[in-house]
Amino acid sequence: MDAFTLPDLVTTQDLEELLGVKRAMISRLRKEDSRFPEPIAQSTPKRPLYLREDVLEWLVVTGRAPEAALPVFAPVPGGGPIRQRWFRGAAEFVKLPTGDGGYAEAHVARYSTGEFSDPRVLSLVVPVGEPSVSRFPGQHVSSAVIAALGYGGERGMRGAIAWIRPNNWRLYDHGDLFGAEVPDHPDVFEFGLRLELLDAAVVSQLIGHLLPYWEQGAVSKTAAALWEPRPLGQHTPPVPASHTPPGLAVAAGLRRQCREVIDQITTGARPAPPEIVDELAQLGNTMWDTTLTHQFNWVYKTSIEVPPGWVLPIEPPQSTLTDPNPPLPKQPGAVALFHALQWLIEQPNLPHGMARTATDYYGYPNSIDVLTLDCGGIPEHLRTAIDRHLTAIPAHDNWLHEALTTALERHQRQHLSNAGNRPQDPTAADSAGASLGWVTDTDPQSHPARRLPGHRAGGLLAYHVPRTLFEIGTPAVVHLFATTVGDRRRYGGILIDRTGAASPIPLDPDAATPQGTAAQLAALALGITEPLHLGRQPKLRNEPPQLTQLAAALATTDHLEIDWETLCDIVGPRPDGLDERDLVTTINDHDPWNTPDPRD
Repeated sequence: MDAFTLPDLVTTQDLEELLGVKRAMISRLRKEDSRFPEPIAQSTPKRPLYLREDVLEWLVVTGRAPEAALPVFAPVPGGGPIRQRWFRGAAEFVKLPTGDGGYAEAHVARYSTGEFSDPRVLSLVVPVGEPSVSRFPGQHVSSAVIAALGYGGERGMRGAIAWIRPNNWRLYDHGDLFGAEVPDHPDVFEFGLRLELLDAAVVSQLIGHLLPYWEQGAVSKTAAALWEPRPLGQHTPPVPASHTPPGLAVAAGLRRQCREVIDQITTGARPAPPEIVDELAQLGNTMWDTTLTHQFNWVYKTSIEVPPGWVLPIEPPQSTLTDPNPPLPKQPGAVALFHALQWLIEQPNLPHGMARTATDYYGYPNSIDVLTLDCGGIPEHLRTAIDRHLTAIPAHDNWLHEALTTALERHQRQHLSNAGNRPQDPTAADSAGASLGWVTDTDPQSHPARRLPGHRAGGLLAYHVPRTLFEIGTPAVVHLFATTVGDRRRYGGILIDRTGAASPIPLDPDAATPQGTAAQLAALALGITEPLHLGRQPKLRNEPPQLTQLAAALATTDHLEIDWETLCDIVGPRPDGLDERDLVTTINDHDPWNTPDPRD
């Protein structure tokens, strides 16, 4: 036995073997050396037990063991200078099990002391990929993760784990480094291991190089593999900015696709109005700059200070304003983004996924989103009203129509397959004339719909939710419904007038709270033309509590029917003499319903 192979709990017999002395000498050292470790509370006078960390500190202080034998993250006893005692070896990618039953990859660098008799291995772990720390919080690692990293078991390593949690600058202004030694006893492999916050300035000296100060969403597999640390005192070159971090990959892809379409327009390969070039450039630039601003701490900064012990591992990507050579031209003034968006979703043969990426980020110019409705699950009289107000329209090869097929596929894949049914090919519906428009819509092509019959009576309907009501007569009845797609609860509605004419209600299908749905219904009753701003933000920030109660009921039922007069009675009359803008401002500034704060 030597200092590198001591067990977690050290006995007197272990000390005898380690020091090569008799028991009497150990007793003498206990009495005469004030620095000799104290036994733990669970010891007995005849069988004292010592913590390995305490024994190692005593061995190093008294010159009986080298500093390399100290616990992995322990500084030198007595506050002496910290020297490197861990040396970087091989690095690899390891698939680690996550709490949700899946796997995620991490970049793992291995370190050793270089001492022949020291079997310990230090693993420096950083999760790679999309910006998410919820799957790997870094402060606790499960037994499955410990085993995946190679520790424990008869053939497993011993040593320690250090875990870099990428910096989330919106929550705190420092990088997080957690770590702990992996105990020898088997309990850890049942309950996992809690990691403690480490001092990066100390750890960087122990391992001989600065730690990579990753931003959340910046750690790609390629960047992690390319980053190569240099010894302390030497410059560690960052990975070039031409490498796109994962958190910016979607925005970078849209910029490249906008560049491609602009080139097609300028060469005459794709006809377009002259203003579309500037609008497309701004479409790509705005998504890039906004993502960079919201997600990273790099934007608009010429230099970034990092805490002691850290170094930037990649060159920070630049915003459109600061990049001397942006992929798309800079726009000096405001341009009509939604005009470009409307042009884009009506174009055939675009680069793959371009229009979908743009609408996922910006939304649709004339519709809130695409919603699927299982018509077999709503009352027959509502299903009949919907059927009477849908008419066949020509199908077009563009994203406006393709988005409907995509929604049908997603609904089938996430909903019908869970019930044991075999999903039907949505393209089979095309031959049956499934492209539809609303007869109450002045331009049926602006809000197309598509039906997939056969899976249940009434068929599955996908439609673009309009931003404004279609022109119908005096309202009579409001139908609210909820549909479950995968693990999401989505909401919609149909308004029926006194003649039986129908119009989809402009509601956000993915409203985060009942208050949001209630605010949109209140705006509808007050005659506000568009209940939502462009995007998904409700115009009203207050709502009647009774409407919130009604909207909350949709969490446990699939359909509610409410008379228009009842809705208007709940909301109250519209004040006279106010235009729409003044009405919205008045309600937001002076809550007429005394809405209680949901946080109270």
